[in-house]
Amino acid sequence: MRKRISLPAIVALALASSIVAMPASATSSEPNIDYSDHLEVTAGSSKLEVAKEDEGTTFYSLPAKKLSARSASAAPLSEVEAYEVRSPFQLDSEMGPDEVTDWTKPEQWDSSEGTSETKEVTAKPLPTMKATVPQVSRIDTSDGSTIKWPESATGEKTVIVNGNIVGTSEGSEIEVDSELLDEESTVQAASIDESGQPVTYTLPSVEAAKASSKKATVSAVSHKTFIPYKWVHLKGFKGLGCSVNSGKLPKTDIYHAGNNRSYKLPTSLSTVTAEKNYKTAMLARVAWEGPNGGKNILTMKGVGATKMYDFKKKHLATRTASSKHMYFKDATKGSSLARITFEVEVGNPFCVTGAIKHRSNFILHRSGVIQASGQGRDVPNHELAGFAASGNKFKWGWLSKSKLNSFDCLISNRSCKPQNWNGKVTLP
Repeated sequence: MRKRISLPAIVALALASSIVAMPASATSSEPNIDYSDHLEVTAGSSKLEVAKEDEGTTFYSLPAKKLSARSASAAPLSEVEAYEVRSPFQLDSEMGPDEVTDWTKPEQWDSSEGTSETKEVTAKPLPTMKATVPQVSRIDTSDGSTIKWPESATGEKTVIVNGNIVGTSEGSEIEVDSELLDEESTVQAASIDESGQPVTYTLPSVEAAKASSKKATVSAVSHKTFIPYKWVHLKGFKGLGCSVNSGKLPKTDIYHAGNNRSYKLPTSLSTVTAEKNYKTAMLARVAWEGPNGGKNILTMKGVGATKMYDFKKKHLATRTASSKHMYFKDATKGSSLARITFEVEVGNPFCVTGAIKHRSNFILHRSGVIQASGQGRDVPNHELAGFAASGNKFKWGWLSKSKLNSFDCLISNRSCKPQNWNGKVTLP
């Protein structure tokens, strides 16, 4: 049943779980709302159509129709728009086995100032996804908003506007008059979920929800490692099985040149591996539409040069480690979601032991949400960033940053605790 609330009513928030919601009734001047597997809203003779489907959210709006001369004298329909929030999609099948992508040769680049490589990798299609039932919806008209739950939802429902409870109902709908709402109103819908637990959804206006769900045209992620210091004094150099060009070690102290910088977001997609201000760098770019869309994901990886100096900071030699063990794994892509994993093990090209080692996992949503997780040796500094572009807007944002513990961590995981990364950013 439908309940109209015209003034704020401060009532107790008691979420019962035993009363089944009753079907809605409607008059000819109000939207008629029906719930089955999909939200169905009609206003007069017009039925709302699906305007856009996003991850877990479906938007509806009136069809673009011109009134005929005969119907022009009829009372005009108020503007009606709606959206429904669904629980997360369910995977219909399991992911396939790991797919390792690597195109480098197992060689060392002596006297190299660093390497940078770019290639498109083929992403496996995501498993078939089936949509779950709607959880709650919001229907906006010029008279106000209707908050609607499925008929199967049990217990008492509550609507809160700007922190105040404006209505409760044991039915499936609660209406909120326009006098209680403005463009910045926060509307929350509270009910009981399928497991019997209280659940609350924040429901912006349809216009605001559409604006926040604008889809990205390009998304990207990067993971760089770098040494923040200008110089690194190498201790126990001989014990790591290291040597210079002649195979002998200088009798004096040995130094490596660091990257001499702090954390820095990339300036553009093309400069992630071209800037040469890193020890290792990996990037994956997903184009959601246009000629660069489809099943491919553009990948880039690079290794910075390692430069050795004596105690007077006189240059002795330069080498660049191989990028053979920098892998792009588990590349999967759908119409609105992509996944990829970076796996890295890159050692000092002057030594037989000691390596930068980490694994980072990324999930890219076309809505602009990017998530990162992973683990690795706590050396050197790590920086994980995400990128998204939509229309003429684009932006980089931080996913995670970590500071090196000790260069002893290069030897084994037992020397230091592994570093964990977890981050999330919404762009642009």
